[in-house]
Amino acid sequence: MTRRNVVMDESMVVRDSNDPNQTGLFDAEHDGETYDSSLDKVRLNAQQQRIFDVMKDGQWRSLEAIASITEDPQASVSARLRDFRKVKFGGFEVQRRRHDNGLHLYRLNME
Repeated sequence: MTRRNVVMDESMVVRDSNDPNQTGLFDAEHDGETYDSSLDKVRLNAQQQRIFDVMKDGQWRSLEAIASITEDPQASVSARLRDFRKVKFGGFEVQRRRHDNGLHLYRLNME
């Protein structure tokens, strides 16, 4: 998988420095059988931004903890974390580790 050259510019917009046409990682089109851009794009990209803002510090967190901070459903948090692995959303390494009683923690590797 090719990782984007992700940078945060002076206005705190995360973008691919190799793509002059991209305004940010959070303006990409999502996909899926039920995705309708006119209904879902703004909402999903706003979720993506909120979750990124929480996870960019590289700390380990549970889905519940992330959802509590962002006020997004845990299922949405999980989906957006999976999206971060996609090149169009940064191609980040999203790490997962088992914590306790089947609970997993997640970390966005920004290195």
